Amino acid sequence: MILDKSHQKNFQKFLCSNEYNITQLDLDFQNNQIGNEQAFQLGQNLAKYSQISKLVLNLISNYIEPKGALKLGEGIARLKNLQCFEIYLYENNIGSEGISGFLQGLQSCINLQNMKLYLQYNKIQAQGASSIGSCILNFKNLKTLELDLLENNLGFKGISELSQCIANCNCLSNLVLNLESNDIRSKGASILGLNLKQCLNLQNLELVLYFNYIGREGIQNLVSHISQCKKIQSMRLIASQNPFKQDKSFKIKQKFLKMCNLVDFYFEIDQKEDGDDDQEDQNEQQLSEEAENELEEQNIDNDLIEQEEGDIDLGDSSQDYNEYQ
Repeated sequence: MILDKSHQKNFQKFLCSNEYNITQLDLDFQNNQIGNEQAFQLGQNLAKYSQISKLVLNLISNYIEPKGALKLGEGIARLKNLQCFEIYLYENNIGSEGISGFLQGLQSCINLQNMKLYLQYNKIQAQGASSIGSCILNFKNLKTLELDLLENNLGFKGISELSQCIANCNCLSNLVLNLESNDIRSKGASILGLNLKQCLNLQNLELVLYFNYIGREGIQNLVSHISQCKKIQSMRLIASQNPFKQDKSFKIKQKFLKMCNLVDFYFEIDQKEDGDDDQEDQNEQQLSEEAENELEEQNIDNDLIEQEEGDIDLGDSSQDYNEYQ
């Protein structure tokens, strides 16, 4: 007999459970002192639930490291009927290595249509962002994607590779990206927009870009590209801590409002008074450009070091990155 749904909050009780014939599984193991060994046990037990089509997994505030994330992913890889997947992994210590290992397993779930990954505060860098993107490409029927990457360190390279993969999700209609505090800067915002405008079936879009130093040029380029997504019906853009004069903010809103199918719109940025000194704007722009140049030089140096050590192969993605510079 196939049951509809099971909800578990007791980790040990779940490990002893044998109710494998269910279609929906909701596991709430927040703050349960789950480390690598327990993550391995969790993955082993999850592999037995071959019938489930929906899995919600709350692992907030535990002690999972890269090895544990890898074993957890190996268990989820056995869930071939999975269509909806939602996981809360923030406030662990997974990092880029851990998320890459975890996603190696998840990418076997090729029937996914709805995926929500909450990966805040996990020290994910460009490599991890690239792994997320590569994983997404396996889900040909993906319609809804939510990625919460608050307080990681994707940078320009990370957001470039991630958004390029998202652009190739042809069925995607609903997208939520929280990129707060990821140091993507002006060029990162620009290439994000450039890639998202290729999501031809996108209907609902929410972007959170707090504290990314994206500046006026970045916002304007982002908006210019996204406004070309003709099917968008609902748009939310939250980009505070990136000040604009009121007239510039108005022009950006007007560009969005010209989108023919838009029925729901929310736009949030900081505004300056019209009388603010132009010299202050020039100073801020100069500081932003200097910071970008310093960051890009550092990224290039790091890439050269990694190549010399043979740790990674940048391939075509590196070529695209350099061309955009």
